[in-house]
Amino acid sequence: MNNTNCTPCYIKLWGNFHIFCIGMCLGLVVFNLNVLIIVTIIRSKALHTNTNIFIASVALLDCFMAMTDFTQGLVYSTELRLNRNNMNVVDAVLLGTGTSAVTLSYTHMAILAVDRYINIAHPFYYISNVTKRRVIVVLFIVWLSGLVYCIIPGIYYRDNKYHRHCITSNPPSEYFIINASFNLVDYVIIFICYFRISYLAFRHKKAANVRRKHTENPENVFKIRNNRTAAAKSVKFFICLFGAFFVLTFPPAVVAGVI
Repeated sequence: MNNTNCTPCYIKLWGNFHIFCIGMCLGLVVFNLNVLIIVTIIRSKALHTNTNIFIASVALLDCFMAMTDFTQGLVYSTELRLNRNNMNVVDAVLLGTGTSAVTLSYTHMAILAVDRYINIAHPFYYISNVTKRRVIVVLFIVWLSGLVYCIIPGIYYRDNKYHRHCITSNPPSEYFIINASFNLVDYVIIFICYFRISYLAFRHKKAANVRRKHTENPENVFKIRNNRTAAAKSVKFFICLFGAFFVLTFPPAVVAGVI
């Protein structure tokens, strides 16, 4: 293979052909499953709730990430013949799409955490103020911000000085710092919201135990037990979800910034 017109990303990732093939296959599966989720939510009016709107947005983001991975696999694992300048643009665009997709994932998790906290801590405020229209507006702003962040590398990082090393694993310092700052803010929001949700759940459990001691009505005891169980399940679900998200996304992000 002639490396004359190849960028460092092209050369560095050429030997991982089998990894990209696996990634492309998994990407196609993820893409199809999330398209099915989106179509199901759109076609069923009963599913047009705030939570399902967030789920549809996350599914759309997964489709975007799958397409990004598929494109990277196609570019870096095939003998795509482009001149050096065009390959620089391709590398920069792939950096933007991959980074913005990860940042959008963090932001979606932060929004979901805030949504769940308001719903649990202030249910009446949530019912009266968190409408479908406002949820859609918030998600539109988030996606628009992600699009702007996505196109920045393709505009400003086409020069050869940014491509002496693979720009995907060695992004420009200012771009990485801005991205890391946004992600750090999202992490702080997520931790605070989950901590508050856990605190409320334990406080409600303690109050429920006190009320149960002074309650002799079996029906009330049954309701209290059900409410406590539902709150505990909600907290466990969100802790497990964020724990898996943190383990699977944070270490790769740190490694990508250090390499």
